[in-house]
Amino acid sequence: MHYMYLSFLGSASDRVVYLSMPAQFKTAMVTTTDLQKFQNRTDKSIRCLAFFKARPGKSEKLESILLDLVEPTRGEPGNIAYVLHRSTKDPDSLVFDEVWTDMAALEAHLRKPYLQALPEKINGLLQEPVRIETYTEIRAGK
Repeated sequence: MHYMYLSFLGSASDRVVYLSMPAQFKTAMVTTTDLQKFQNRTDKSIRCLAFFKARPGKSEKLESILLDLVEPTRGEPGNIAYVLHRSTKDPDSLVFDEVWTDMAALEAHLRKPYLQALPEKINGLLQEPVRIETYTEIRAGK
């Protein structure tokens, strides 16, 4: 097992992450969350959870395809966060945890060519249909 050590420098809105790991494991890290946008989210912000269940033996391929979506999605103006997770109980279960400025931004994302091409790319890799759920935040202290 290899460990990654993170140290944070700077203010909360200007964090720099330094990774200490063996050279063969270092890859370009894409920032998955815009902390300034996250701090300034509004009641119109939308959290989207997209659940993927890979067929046995297909999760690594599915993960690779899904990770290719992170960089272009993070470049979308309405995206706040786009983070891929793997279940701690089922290695074939993945979920994208997304935060958008509003529903219009999420709808624009769904029309992007790289997302329109996704069904064909993951055809045959899924054990069940993708499940997508959207939520609004219930804010404390209102």
